[in-house]
Amino acid sequence: MALVTITGLPCSGKTTLASQLLADLERRLSSPSYTGRKLSVVLINEQTLSIPRSSYAETRSEKPARASLMSAVVRHLNKNTIVICDALNYIKGFRYQLYCAAREVGSMNATIWPVVLPEQCEKWNAARSGEAYSTETLRELAMRYEEPNASTRWDSPLFSVADGEPLPLDQIWETLTTGQQKPANIGVKTTPAAAPNFLQLLDAITQQVASSILSASSSSPSGGTVKLQGVDVLPPGALEVELPPRAIAPSQMNRFRRQFIALHRNEPAVDAEKIARLFAAFVENALRES
Repeated sequence: MALVTITGLPCSGKTTLASQLLADLERRLSSPSYTGRKLSVVLINEQTLSIPRSSYAETRSEKPARASLMSAVVRHLNKNTIVICDALNYIKGFRYQLYCAAREVGSMNATIWPVVLPEQCEKWNAARSGEAYSTETLRELAMRYEEPNASTRWDSPLFSVADGEPLPLDQIWETLTTGQQKPANIGVKTTPAAAPNFLQLLDAITQQVASSILSASSSSPSGGTVKLQGVDVLPPGALEVELPPRAIAPSQMNRFRRQFIALHRNEPAVDAEKIARLFAAFVENALRES
């Protein structure tokens, strides 16, 4: 029915907001005044999956932690369940994957973002009575955090909650119960083949982005954030990607292109600029996971 993704810095109050939302939704759904279809609410987070915070200290333990989170979300998504995914969800590519999983079953998507300064997060982390992040891990995660953007479809509708502000429960309820659900599209569902000209555009743009990434990887072997050149549909340097500190093999990039094209070949409504940005985000996330 719906996926509510909660994203934010570590120790920014995500679980507090998730608990408030869970209690509010359960209260409304059990109220005699509610006349809609029977719905259930499921909260998924590191605690329910027994994922320790230390998992985020290094890549080899973080990857299976994210995989467990994704698996649990996919397992519970259906047309009669509201799933609350309460986790860091700090990688935009991962939030995009969550969005696609929701769209595959016809569920709507919403994002909640507690906007808290890193310094406040450190104070709250230090005050934890239970398991806390190490200061080094917390600061590294804060540096890597990719803020949600209301203009991207996988982060919208976006509910930003400043420190000290209440969660807009009425607005969220209205969105989840009366919002227009978008039908599953090319990214998540097999549909008839798109027009040949769109496939040509998809192939050409992904090839340009792939070539630009390979070139940037070759000239920046230490990795980091690079501005891509040579993507015709965007101004030079307008597209940025985070590269790993290792060489990217052309065969690996070709595999990413095949996966992305298979995923998006039937969505002719997507324009050229969005193809470039989506593919860059797809590659960035795939490189993190590889």
